[in-house]
Amino acid sequence: MYMFSKYGRNITNDTIAGKIARDINDLCCSDSPLELDFKEVDLLTTTCIKLVFRPIIEKYGKDEFVKHLSFYNTSKDIQIIISHGLENLVEEYK
Repeated sequence: MYMFSKYGRNITNDTIAGKIARDINDLCCSDSPLELDFKEVDLLTTTCIKLVFRPIIEKYGKDEFVKHLSFYNTSKDIQIIISHGLENLVEEYK
């Protein structure tokens, strides 16, 4: 399981998003989905979501990438941000 809070409780800048993107890209994706834990994440931006997941979408395609990820411990606010960021990212690949 990958802890999104590895680099802090607030994921709001390109530097942190880039580190997480590298980590996830290195870990992803075997036969089973990569488990992403958002416990202890207080703040997250849609821009960071797009930076983190862009390499996964590029690797697996916009229709397949979600099959390789599982999200855990997401607050309602974090769920909304993730959904909005991923929707925007997928739109870029239409």
